[in-house]
Amino acid sequence: MRSYVDNELLPAMRAELADASIEISAVGPVPPFEANEESDIVKLARALTGDKAVHKCAPCTESGYFDSVAGIPAVICGPLGGEYHCANEYITVSQMKKCREFMLKVAESL
Repeated sequence: MRSYVDNELLPAMRAELADASIEISAVGPVPPFEANEESDIVKLARALTGDKAVHKCAPCTESGYFDSVAGIPAVICGPLGGEYHCANEYITVSQMKKCREFMLKVAESL
């Protein structure tokens, strides 16, 4: 990443603004997350979606903090695919509709 910033991004920015700069800093380690298949929240999410697959994702979420640090069972809910948390990210309308339906089902199950 540093190479991209130094060799491509920063020179392009400085062509527009001579004193432009980029600072990169680490926020801190993010605990890994693996959902507990026996937790009530995982069972509920699977029952409401019908999805029994185990999905892996690269983006950081707070779920690792909830699960491994605070001991609060968690699931990651979001769109499938690689168009989020990257350059030019987007979510399709159909994914938003699926999210809405899922959240309504969660609320109705309480």
